[in-house]
Amino acid sequence: AMGGVLGSMAGGMVRSMGIGRGGAGVGAAIGGSGNGDGIGTSQSIGVNFREDWSQKVSGYGSYSFSRRNTNTVRNSTQQYIDATDPTKYIQNNDDDNLALNHRFSFNVEYKMDSFNYFKFTPSISVRNTDAENFSDFLILGANDIKNSDGTNRSLSNSTSPNLNGNILFNHRFKKRGRTLSVNLSSQASFTESTEDYVNLSTNYGSNGNTFTRNTYQYVTQDNENRNSSVRASYVEPLNKKQNLEFNYSYSLQVTGNDRENYLVDPLSGSKTYRDSLSNIFDNTYITNRMGVNFRTNEKKYNYSVGLAVQPATINSNSISGKYKFKQDIINYYPVVRFAYNFSRSRSFSVNYNGSTSQPSFSQLQPVPDISNPQYIVIGNPFLRPEFTNNLSLRYNNFDFISGDVFFGNITASFTNDKIVNNTRIIQPGAIQETKYVNSNGFYTVTGFYNISKPFQNRKYVFNVGGNLTYNNNISFIENDRNQGKNWILGQRLALDYKVKKWLETTLALNYSLNNSRNSILKEQNANSRAFTVSHNSRIFLPKNWIFNYDLDKTINSGLADNVNFNPFIINANIEKQLSKKKNVSVKLQANDLLNENIGINRSVFANSITDTRTNRLGRYFMGTLVVRLNKFQGKAASMQHRTIIMGGPPPPGHNF
Repeated sequence: AMGGVLGSMAGGMVRSMGIGRGGAGVGAAIGGSGNGDGIGTSQSIGVNFREDWSQKVSGYGSYSFSRRNTNTVRNSTQQYIDATDPTKYIQNNDDDNLALNHRFSFNVEYKMDSFNYFKFTPSISVRNTDAENFSDFLILGANDIKNSDGTNRSLSNSTSPNLNGNILFNHRFKKRGRTLSVNLSSQASFTESTEDYVNLSTNYGSNGNTFTRNTYQYVTQDNENRNSSVRASYVEPLNKKQNLEFNYSYSLQVTGNDRENYLVDPLSGSKTYRDSLSNIFDNTYITNRMGVNFRTNEKKYNYSVGLAVQPATINSNSISGKYKFKQDIINYYPVVRFAYNFSRSRSFSVNYNGSTSQPSFSQLQPVPDISNPQYIVIGNPFLRPEFTNNLSLRYNNFDFISGDVFFGNITASFTNDKIVNNTRIIQPGAIQETKYVNSNGFYTVTGFYNISKPFQNRKYVFNVGGNLTYNNNISFIENDRNQGKNWILGQRLALDYKVKKWLETTLALNYSLNNSRNSILKEQNANSRAFTVSHNSRIFLPKNWIFNYDLDKTINSGLADNVNFNPFIINANIEKQLSKKKNVSVKLQANDLLNENIGINRSVFANSITDTRTNRLGRYFMGTLVVRLNKFQGKAASMQHRTIIMGGPPPPGHNF
């Protein structure tokens, strides 16, 4: 329990310190502030219910509906790493997306007796999406020579129902510690979509000649994903402190895709079916996993050591007769867990396990996807599942008396048969083709720490924290193996100072670095940096007035010209407590007074580096009335509030 409490505290500190950004070797936020990308308008409604039918049987569930309309404006520059044809793909996107979501879930619990428990959990959700995308692009070759430019426009519509069902049964035997648990689950999701694509492009030759290529497409897709599994666990106690667990699981996963591609005559609107761009296939993945774990629980420490074996069979079949493939594989899963509790507030733990990941239908589909004719993608039906080894070490130390805090952890993952890109140039500066292959050598290592030290009876609190991630990415460029080494560093210093009872203030400095190195084309190695100064204060004024402000200034460097920006974010609010019990208050907020809130991101892959700048909710004003009602003495207060938007759109996800 203490580990969970400390873990939650650590997470809160990480978020408040602003460190730890960037994940799994793909990308890292560089500079900017605010919520999610794009500007959205949301409405939602929901209801929860519960009824006890008897002392043993109860049912409860919920229904919700949401509607979200989002406009996203994005500027990006993608640098492709290629020794013969290094290119820059500069793109400006304007996307509108309307999503409607229905979700219903239900639970039935049956407590048969003190030894048996049964639970049934069905759920259903339906998502409807309409999207419109427009973009213009410019492709530059070596020495920034223009190779091609043009526009892309797409209209799409999709409907995605999802069905889930889960049955859980637990049985406790009369012998203390002996238990049996059985879990059955089934999930089915379907997506029907239609997409209209228009691509207008012009290629520029070295001799000054130009060539125009216009492509009009209509694509229908019917995707199906079904997954059924059975898991059973039996625990046999050996003594008061040790036990054996035997577990077994069976899983059946079926992935199917029916893709039909038509070329469209822009004058008549007539459609011509293209067999070479269409396919119907299904992929069946069956696994049987058997394992055993030995567990020991002592006063100061506990550990678990086990081994699991998982044979698997993969069948890939093209209904249209283009291919048929079967393979048998076997994976071994060592499991090691160790935790040592030095005291109630200091602990150390080590965890190791393995996991598999099945390729998606888009990675398996073996026909060309020319939605963007400049960047053609072809799947591979012979892909094997990825197998990842995961290792984590964690140390927590919290002194309740002094307030000293230290959290630190190291995680590492090593993936065999990683699904990576294999790219080749079909037409220099104009057309690139990407296929998927399995490869070894991909791994990620991440370290994080946070230290908090109070002084002078907690008048001053000094915080320092940081994270360091190394990603060893793998890709193939013209069938040559490229190793992309990506370092992501974040470091933050902060000082909290309680000047007087009426003034609390914080000053923080944050530095981040994204470093990329490639084995094929070292000339395209790159660094980006961000330096942020933050300051906020909370001022308690006479007559129960409270004033808050936040200042964040970020300076970015090393990013693409159409992305780089140095935002200055200013937020402020003033609050008035209206009652002596301080349970009623009004608040006026002003957010992003300079209207400079944007999202900036750098994503690093083994064959490309992408810098992206995205619009976010900027300046807005908000009024809030807060009423706290204590229903039961000694219980935590519940809070009800009503918010009135006084200017500008509401923040994403806010309902009133």
